[in-house]
Amino acid sequence: PKEKVTLEILDGSGKVIRHLDGTGESGVNRVVWDLSTDAPGYPNTKQDPRPYYVFYPLAIEGPEVLPGSYTVRVHARGVTLSVPLTVRLDPLTKATTAELQAQYDALTSLAQDQERGEVWLAKLKGHGKRYSALADELRNGNGSENAGYKQPAKVIDQIAYLRHIIATAYDGPTEAQSALLQQYHNQLDTLGKCFNALPSPTPSPKPSPKASPHGLHRKAARACRRARRCSPCAGRAVAPGSISVRR
Repeated sequence: PKEKVTLEILDGSGKVIRHLDGTGESGVNRVVWDLSTDAPGYPNTKQDPRPYYVFYPLAIEGPEVLPGSYTVRVHARGVTLSVPLTVRLDPLTKATTAELQAQYDALTSLAQDQERGEVWLAKLKGHGKRYSALADELRNGNGSENAGYKQPAKVIDQIAYLRHIIATAYDGPTEAQSALLQQYHNQLDTLGKCFNALPSPTPSPKPSPKASPHGLHRKAARACRRARRCSPCAGRAVAPGSISVRR
């Protein structure tokens, strides 16, 4: 089997914020970090099955890290090596530290809310069609990536779009974007109360083994004799699952 190589990115406090897989091929191996953190819920993040909604991506990702000091930790062949790494601000941007922090916080909150909705949707599948209306409040229509052309976006779709838009700039969210972020968060809280009020899904009963007609006849005959209220079953055809009762 190929050698497994893993990498971790740690922030200044020593917290692991990103996990990466490396390669163990002969020669020089490269690993690219896009400066983003792990998605909320890692490693079991619930993702939207649709890659896109109309024109924006739906994959839940963590935000890009802020400029500062980090550590790269490599695990390979039972050995762990660590090297320091410095993330510097793009010299062409005029964003302030406060604006970058606001963007980071907004993207983190939106990603957490989007994943929260996806967790609920995954659990709603076990409740059948009775709760499809609640699922429709979370995600548009039939869940296809083209549904946005026919039906209005729902809260998960709106969160993904807002997250996409905020991530395209280096400054913090605008006042209008911050208001939408809070509005979507409140919507999810309200829907969460409905979700938490749902009863646990009842597992489907296992089908009983199919009995032969002769076996059913014998069972019916025994039931007749015990009850002493039935006409004699011997020599008579008894429909599967039924007994003849004298009134």
